[in-house]
Amino acid sequence: MKLLFVTPYVPNPPTFGGQRRIHGLMRALSKRHALSLLALHNPIDPIDEWRERTRGFYPDTELFVQPAFGLQARAKRTAQLRSLFDVRSWDAISHRNEALVSRLRERLTREMWDAVVVEFAQMAVNLTELPHGVPCVVDEHNVEYDLQRRSATSSANPLRRTFLEANWRKLRREETAVWRSFDGVSVTSPRDLSIVQIHAPRARCVLSPNGVDLDEFTPPPGAPAPDTVIFFGAHNYFPNADGLRFLFAEIWPLVLAARPSVQLRIVGPTPPADIVAMQPPNVTFVGYVTDIVAEVGRAAIAIAPLRIGGGTRLKIVEAMALARPVVATSIGAEGIEVQHDRDLLLADAPRDFADAMLRLLAQPSEAAAMGLRGRRLVEKAYSWDSSAARLEHLLEELVEWRRTIRAGAGQVDQAVR
Repeated sequence: MKLLFVTPYVPNPPTFGGQRRIHGLMRALSKRHALSLLALHNPIDPIDEWRERTRGFYPDTELFVQPAFGLQARAKRTAQLRSLFDVRSWDAISHRNEALVSRLRERLTREMWDAVVVEFAQMAVNLTELPHGVPCVVDEHNVEYDLQRRSATSSANPLRRTFLEANWRKLRREETAVWRSFDGVSVTSPRDLSIVQIHAPRARCVLSPNGVDLDEFTPPPGAPAPDTVIFFGAHNYFPNADGLRFLFAEIWPLVLAARPSVQLRIVGPTPPADIVAMQPPNVTFVGYVTDIVAEVGRAAIAIAPLRIGGGTRLKIVEAMALARPVVATSIGAEGIEVQHDRDLLLADAPRDFADAMLRLLAQPSEAAAMGLRGRRLVEKAYSWDSSAARLEHLLEELVEWRRTIRAGAGQVDQAVR
C-alpha cells in the first residue's frame, strides 16, 4: 500500500511517547508498504538534523514549522485564555497550519494513495475535505477530550481548570466529528475503544496498543543499581507533572523515612519550575538522555504514580520490556493487560504505593522475577510489529472496501450507458 501519514511532530528521533508510537508503527509498516510523511514541528527543533534522520527511514518527508508550538509559557497561557471566546478548541487552533493544509490538498489531488493515516484527531483540522475514494484513518494515542476532562477535575489552578473545563467540551465535539466522518479509528486501550464506540457506533475501530521495539529494549546484563528508582517520561506533560507532585508530596517522604539510602532519578524533559523547586532529598533531575534503555536498565524499579491519563503508558511497557519491576497506579497501568502481583504491583493510595516500592527494593530476587514476567508479557502482546499488524489489517480492509465500492459504481455506470 501507498500510505500518507500526517503527524503533529517529527517521529525521529523518538524521544517521548507520542514520537515513539508514530515511529514504531511507521517503521513496522514500512517493511511492507511505501510511506510518506507530512509533519509539523516546533520552531526550536533542530530541524535540519531531524529531517535527515527521518528521511533515512521515510525518504518522502516534508516538514512544516508550527509557530503555536513554540509559544513561551506566558504567551501560550494568554493564547489559551483567548481561545475561550472561540468556537474552536485550543487544540484545533494550535494544530491548524495553512501551509500543511495547502500541501495536503495538492498531494491528495495530484497523487494516488491507498490510505491516509492522521495521528491525533486534532490534526484532522488540516484536512479541509476528505479525499474522495481514499480511506482515512485517525490514530488516537488517547481520547484527548477525556484526558483533559480528567485533568480539569484534579487541577488546583483555577485559571487552568476554567480553561480545561471549557476546552474539553469543544474538543469532544471535534473529536467525535472526526470519528464519525473518518473511515476508521485506531485506539490504544479498551477504555478508549469503548468511548469511541459510544460516540461513533458505526465507526470501524481497531485496538492497536502501544508497543516497544523488542530488539532495542533488551534486558541489560548484570544486576541493577540497588536502591535506585526511576520515573521517566515527558515531565513537562501535565499528567506526568501531576504525578511528580503526588510523588513528592505524599509518597516519597514515606519511602525515604523507611529506607534513607534510596535514590530517585527523574528522567526526561524538565518538569515545571514549581516542581523542580520542591527538590526533595535524594532526588536527581537527570533531564533528557540519549540512551533511555541504559538509564532505565540501571534502575532497581520503575514507577508510574499517575493520577491522570489516557491511552496506554509507554513508560510501563518499555520498563517491562527491560525486565524492570514496575509499581504503578491503576490509572498509570490503564489499557495494559496486566495482573497485580504477577506482572507488576498496583497501588493507588500513597501508603500502599510507598509500601509496594519498599517491598521490591527490599527483595531483589522477587523484583527480578517480576521483571522477567513483565518481559514475557511484552514479548507476547506489546511489540510494535504486533500493534502495527492490527492497524495494517484495518487499512487493508478499508482499501478493499473502497475498491469494491468503486467497482460497483463502475458496473452501474456501464449499465446506464
